[in-house]
Amino acid sequence: MSVRKDSDRLEKTIAKRLGGQRVPGSGCTRTRNQDVRFEGALMQVKSTSKESIGIKLADLRQLVTDSMNADKAPIFLITFTGPGTHNDEWVCLPLWWIEGQVWWNNKINRQR
Repeated sequence: MSVRKDSDRLEKTIAKRLGGQRVPGSGCTRTRNQDVRFEGALMQVKSTSKESIGIKLADLRQLVTDSMNADKAPIFLITFTGPGTHNDEWVCLPLWWIEGQVWWNNKINRQR
């Protein structure tokens, strides 16, 4: 199967699992940079069959820009699909976004 078909299938699966909508043609145009859209978030999905993956700062910054323009949270999902990876899935969020969340601020205030 082609890399594009694998990516499309993964994006569709993630959208279904998490209750989002896959963005058709994501990555093909400036206005469709992110892969999955949720009510409160935009998600960029990256996968690899290897044990490591390169992440470009430009991709993270574009995710933040798109998310902020849509008033949504920026979520970056990394999926490892190769032998020995156990299909590990990781979510990355900007630290400033976590610090701005009520649940985080409540936890910090309780510790003080």
